[in-house]
Amino acid sequence: MNLMNIKPLKKFKPVKDRIHYGGAVITNKEISALLATINENGGFNWTVGKKGSEFEKALAKYTGHKHVIFTNSGSSGLLLSLLALDLPKNSLVVLPATTFPTAFSSVIYAGYKPLVVDSKVETFNIDEKELEKAFRKHPNIKAVIAVNIAGNIPNLVAIRKLTKKYESKLILDNCDGFGGVYDNKPVESLADIAVTSFHAAHIITTGEGGAVFTSDGVIANRARQYRDWGREDGDDAPTQLAGLPSDYPRRYSYPVLGFNLKPLELQAAVGLVQLKKLEIFKKIRTNNFKELHRIFSKYPNLFKPVRAEEKSEPCWFSFPIFIHGVPKSDLVNYFAKNNIETRPIFAGNILSHPIGNKAKSLGTCPNSSKVLRNGLFIGLSPRTTPDMIKFIEKTVDNFAQKQ
Repeated sequence: MNLMNIKPLKKFKPVKDRIHYGGAVITNKEISALLATINENGGFNWTVGKKGSEFEKALAKYTGHKHVIFTNSGSSGLLLSLLALDLPKNSLVVLPATTFPTAFSSVIYAGYKPLVVDSKVETFNIDEKELEKAFRKHPNIKAVIAVNIAGNIPNLVAIRKLTKKYESKLILDNCDGFGGVYDNKPVESLADIAVTSFHAAHIITTGEGGAVFTSDGVIANRARQYRDWGREDGDDAPTQLAGLPSDYPRRYSYPVLGFNLKPLELQAAVGLVQLKKLEIFKKIRTNNFKELHRIFSKYPNLFKPVRAEEKSEPCWFSFPIFIHGVPKSDLVNYFAKNNIETRPIFAGNILSHPIGNKAKSLGTCPNSSKVLRNGLFIGLSPRTTPDMIKFIEKTVDNFAQKQ
């Protein structure tokens, strides 16, 4: 792929032009794929179909999982994953306090109980030592959601060891980090179930969208049933369910209380084009991460960039930093004056939000509270050009000199 295809249409003008934290990077190839899909059947039906199946197969091949369920968002993917586990009501599901809110809410909507543990300031990810304490206190934990914050990969070796020991399922919330590698394997392949997002700001995009990855056929079938209105299957073969006529089609037989969480065929068409660009996107993100790490590391008295775990090769969604020695709002406001977008680290500490009172927790999660107060990320997507990186460096230097 020619890098010229993803450069902006106009030259960057510092302060006047906004440096966004993310955003879709598309070319005429995606637009052509959209139009071709609409024209293929005269615009008669846009629901996910042939292109969707093709996209799912390509994603399965990339991640090493046998089954992929393409859905309308990463948040829906998390809900489908938890429902597909079919755990007893009120089962304990562990997740980190530093998380995206829909990982937390999906546990509750699935009928389970969230058990929140602390994160590590160094990585912003789940603390495997706190997870081990949770298992010792509650050996009946049924599932663990490990969250890749900003694409950073948790210590999956330690987490996987614990989930196997206690016969618990591991769900990887990889909405931020599609394309990440851990121990020379696609990161999704190390979890029982993995979920990613194809939101416009993420690594590859279908506008909105997400996917569930698993090699368990039973889990995959349930997830698809919950996605597709709760129906038994998508074909017209006769149902085997009791209470219905023997010739009744499986397409209209409903064994579970489902939803309509399907994506569009148009989204799959875009996804197939984007997937071919994944490696170049990852290369640009990695280079931007290294540059931003160099810039912020010049001032250790003010900033502490997060570190990656050993054996991990993240596909970075953004550049996360921990700010100390100066109020975070000072940096946020200074960046805003220079038209550089920033974002907090999602919920920071989910226990600090009104919905947090619905959780059990292993203490108050003080590290996550530090992330809440002092954590921040800025963009490093392929939209972030070398000229923008130079301006960010100049802005950081000026800010540091004022302190």
